[in-house]
Amino acid sequence: MKKLTMVAFAAAAFTALSCSDDDNNTTNNNATVSGKWMLTAVTASHAVDGNDDGVSSTNLITEGGACFTDSYLQFGANHTVANFLSAPMLGDACFTAEADGEYSVNGNKVTVTVNYEGDNDTTVYTQNGNTLTALVPDFYEVEVTVNGQTTSDSIDATLVFTKQ
Repeated sequence: MKKLTMVAFAAAAFTALSCSDDDNNTTNNNATVSGKWMLTAVTASHAVDGNDDGVSSTNLITEGGACFTDSYLQFGANHTVANFLSAPMLGDACFTAEADGEYSVNGNKVTVTVNYEGDNDTTVYTQNGNTLTALVPDFYEVEVTVNGQTTSDSIDATLVFTKQ
């Protein structure tokens, strides 16, 4: 039987470079981005059973617990951004990390660059109304155990933030 267990992942994965949509909407500007955006959906590229309930799902908020829903982006004045990540670890604990950075807006693309532990990480989000969406490659790792043999695998995820 296959058993999947979520393990902690680096906050840098939260800001991996991505760009998945070629739409261009030049009516967006910095004023429409300013404010707090909460993480409202995390969809994995493959179904996992992160909560060991016997049911696999691509909904990582369901599989990983409520930790994800504490994550947010806070867009401020002068193109500043705060990136707060809360993600599940083994057990019921949440891993948290915060990184500050800068953002720019070009059409409906919002480029966020944050510095986490000395490394600059960039994510390109697509804005559609009150949502920001990004496909993040290698978002987290899962341990897969089959017949007593455990290996790790990286899973991509689509993140959706909703303006508050």
